[in-house]
Amino acid sequence: MKFFLISLLTLSLLAGCTDSNSIIEDADTLEKVEIIKDPPANYLKIKFYSDQMFEQYIYLIHGYSIVDTNDKNFKRGDVVYYKTPHFDHSFNPKLNPPENSIARIIALPGEKVSMKDYQIYVNGSKLDTFYGKYPYPSDYSKVDSDMKEVKVPDDCFFIIGDNWWRSIDSTLFGPIESQKLIGKVIGVTK
Repeated sequence: MKFFLISLLTLSLLAGCTDSNSIIEDADTLEKVEIIKDPPANYLKIKFYSDQMFEQYIYLIHGYSIVDTNDKNFKRGDVVYYKTPHFDHSFNPKLNPPENSIARIIALPGEKVSMKDYQIYVNGSKLDTFYGKYPYPSDYSKVDSDMKEVKVPDDCFFIIGDNWWRSIDSTLFGPIESQKLIGKVIGVTK
């Protein structure tokens, strides 16, 4: 009986420990943007002039993003079209936030997100996916390599544009309320 209790206690202690080298993977989110030749009429077709997303999204400069406003089942990795929240940008008076923009969901309600050395961590685990680490750390000195841990409130998400140095996102205005998410960007079209 004593052996059983010690074993049970040991297992429960191990279950409560976290591995500092743990990772969160996202194998479902594709790096390539889908080109939609004939988008459904009930989807938003939005002219988008931003390059705050990775190179594959540069297509948006010359085309349109296609947004599904009916699918509100948001998950990590989704690129979302959102209404930019009001925030204090007195630190840069020339900053002109757009009314609406796009960015990628990296943290979900209840999660904690932080950055260290250009790497994103969620609940202390490395976000190991193509959008989990800033790919151009030496290119732009204005990109902060670190961010203190932020807890994402219920009914909110933490979003970041893939090109951090150009993006107006949760690193500036904090977690965004789900009602400000207009829909998912499902692809691009001409």
